[in-house]
Amino acid sequence: MDETSEPCGARFFDKLKQDLGRAVRVTTRLRSGPTLTVLDVTGAEPKLARALTLFDRSRLRIHWEDAAQTCYVFRWASGYENGSDVRLQGVLEPHTGHELERWSARSAEPKAGPTPEAGADSGTAAHWNPGRPKRAW
Repeated sequence: MDETSEPCGARFFDKLKQDLGRAVRVTTRLRSGPTLTVLDVTGAEPKLARALTLFDRSRLRIHWEDAAQTCYVFRWASGYENGSDVRLQGVLEPHTGHELERWSARSAEPKAGPTPEAGADSGTAAHWNPGRPKRAW
């Protein structure tokens, strides 16, 4: 027996928390029992569509843009082209209700500018752990 969710937009993130992009419409087909979860992704950004078709048993996180802020975390997912859309299938992590706690996406682009550890006029060199005193060798 299949249960189909209402379609809505979603953002996709890889195992390194990198934002892969957004799709306008994502529909899930949740199956009862320990079988695969299948998603149909429509209207994906070109970069996202390419990335999803290259997924082969990789971790994936999806943040739905619905009122409940649904989040699915796939233990592994694989993707393939389905006409002009992308179909994903995989195994979900058990749903705990805490998927969004202490989670934030990583920026895709590195930040420019000075590092906060070593200011230009601080007079001291930063080391790997500023809160710990140096050892006397």
